[in-house]
Amino acid sequence: MRTREALSALIEGRLASPAGRSELVELATRLIVEEALEGEVRDALERGCYERRAAPGQGLRNGRRTHR
Repeated sequence: MRTREALSALIEGRLASPAGRSELVELATRLIVEEALEGEVRDALERGCYERRAAPGQGLRNGRRTHR
């Protein structure tokens, strides 16, 4: 998300200079790689970021069970 925001700010602000164009290419490449890696992780885990796999009330807190 931060990369996307930085990319938007760069496009809106200083795209005219050669350094701005270089930074644009760098941020765009970073965004593509981040989204590809997040997609791979989502496919491997079969869930999205911050989604829980277990049904509500069925998960383990910090990988530990409480004694009942």
